[in-house]
Amino acid sequence: MEIINRYRGKGYLLDIMDTFVDYKNFLHRMGIALKQIGGMERTGRGGKKVRTPLFPELSSYWSRHTWAAIAAGLDIPKETISEALGHSIGSEVTSIYIKFDRKKVDEANRKVIDFISVK
Repeated sequence: MEIINRYRGKGYLLDIMDTFVDYKNFLHRMGIALKQIGGMERTGRGGKKVRTPLFPELSSYWSRHTWAAIAAGLDIPKETISEALGHSIGSEVTSIYIKFDRKKVDEANRKVIDFISVK
């Protein structure tokens, strides 16, 4: 709730959609920023920024992959992981008839958060 309250949007839950044209634009800009995490110093007369990124290939995919790997290691069912990542469960036709219980995703997120918090 602290994160939601800090970044609450006007028309959407989070303010990213108030700032960016669409979610693809946000993801693109976030990808650029993630690749710049690390050291930075200004050099020369104009104070040009010279960056030394810690993880030059970092992307939002890393967090999704890491979450899924941790969740699988905690024996969270593959179907729950799939739904949490926004992937279809089974075939498209079957997915139309199955109403997935979103509480399972909430429980999976809690397990992953609790696991990380212990470390």
